Amino acid sequence: MYDIIWIREYNDTFEKGRKSRNLAPISDQIFTLDDKRRDIINKLQEFQERRNCVSKEIGIALKLNNISKSEELKHEVLNIKSNLDILTEEYRKINIEFNNLLSCMPNT
Repeated sequence: MYDIIWIREYNDTFEKGRKSRNLAPISDQIFTLDDKRRDIINKLQEFQERRNCVSKEIGIALKLNNISKSEELKHEVLNIKSNLDILTEEYRKINIEFNNLLSCMPNT
C-alpha cells in the first residue's frame, strides 16, 4: 500500500509510474479524500475540545448552584455529542474509501 506522504512528496514520480502501466492519473482523487479526512479530524478535535471545556463549565455551574446554566450546558454537550457521532461516521466512510483506494492500486 502506498503512503500518502510519499505520494504527496513524489507526486510526479507516482503519476509517471502509473502512466507507464497505462493507468489513469489518480493523485487528485487521493488528495481530495485525504483532505476531507484531515478536515474531519480537525473538526472532531475542535468538538472534543469544546465538549471538554463545556463539561468543566457544567461542574463549575453545579458548584455555584446555577442549575439553569448547567442544564443549558448539558444541552450543548448533547448537541456536540450528536455532531461528533455524525462526523465519526463520515470519517469512517471516507477513511474506508481512502484506504481501499490506496490498497487496491498496483505497484508502479
